[in-house]
Amino acid sequence: MYLSETLLLCSLLMVSGPGHADEEFTPLGAIKAGNATGEIPAFEGEAKDTQCPRTYTKGDYLLNPYKDEKPLFRLDHTNVDQHRDRLSPGQIARLMRNENFFMNVYPSHRTMVFSKESDFTVDALRTGGR
Repeated sequence: MYLSETLLLCSLLMVSGPGHADEEFTPLGAIKAGNATGEIPAFEGEAKDTQCPRTYTKGDYLLNPYKDEKPLFRLDHTNVDQHRDRLSPGQIARLMRNENFFMNVYPSHRTMVFSKESDFTVDALRTGGR
């Protein structure tokens, strides 16, 4: 396991604390439920269809389990004002300055995949190594 991955797991567990009920929290301590408006979806668990094919070699594109999804809408210079409160100043400037620039907005997903070593580390940190 990489040091950066271990540090991430440790910091997330320090914030979330040990012993959360599995029904309420994700394995790393985030709340599973989405928000009332649906903008933040509920946690879906492990991402589907994320196994690397046998033909995968370093540098290949990783699998995209959402490749068939269609955009919810498209942001461009004609509708930037409708979404201004959700965009950064740089995004607004880029959309306004370049009429050919656009951003497709896709559905959100809350999934995760960690290595088996990470799962073991999370369990050990949560239980104090027991």
